[in-house]
Amino acid sequence: LLPNTPGEQAFAACEKIRRVIAEHPWHGIHAELVVTLSMGIADDLSPDGHAHLMALADKHLYRAKHAGKNQVVRAA
Repeated sequence: LLPNTPGEQAFAACEKIRRVIAEHPWHGIHAELVVTLSMGIADDLSPDGHAHLMALADKHLYRAKHAGKNQVVRAA
């Protein structure tokens, strides 16, 4: 969670985390180990509350997973 972070900045931060995890030499733990990360970002500040915001982030997370995993997705 990145409270008070505009969507574009949140995307950049999450993409950096995703990239660091994907590029880490996990093979040092196990020769076949590959770790990736999918994330969904929601920055809708409508008055619908935190549950709505979490549901949007979850929706974008599943979009990332269904689009091939190892990516960050936010509302277009």
